[in-house]
Amino acid sequence: MKMQTQSVDPFIGNDMVYNSLGSNSERRHRHFKYFFSLQDPRIAIPSKKIYPNWKIEPLLKQALRVSKEAVIPGQDPPINEQTIGFQGKHEDKKRIDEKNEGDGFQTDSINIEGGYT
Repeated sequence: MKMQTQSVDPFIGNDMVYNSLGSNSERRHRHFKYFFSLQDPRIAIPSKKIYPNWKIEPLLKQALRVSKEAVIPGQDPPINEQTIGFQGKHEDKKRIDEKNEGDGFQTDSINIEGGYT
């Protein structure tokens, strides 16, 4: 939607993007997405059983590091169980018999003031 001029789409349109890419901007953007890659094709893809999140591992590590620094739990935070129900196939999926949710992930959680777990 940013490929339109601001006269055509005043809220989302962007004149700089339209002037840079021209009138055929949607096609150029599509070609760019097909050929642009952020992964090195020389690196061998590891097995999903050994390393299931290899594509997003740097993002997960950064999120974990930042979230540890951002949250300060109290001296005695309450600990509870948390379940996330879903439908699908996953090796970590557990059948939750005591709840009505069905299949999903069940973990222990530390509940922090404000609703964060």
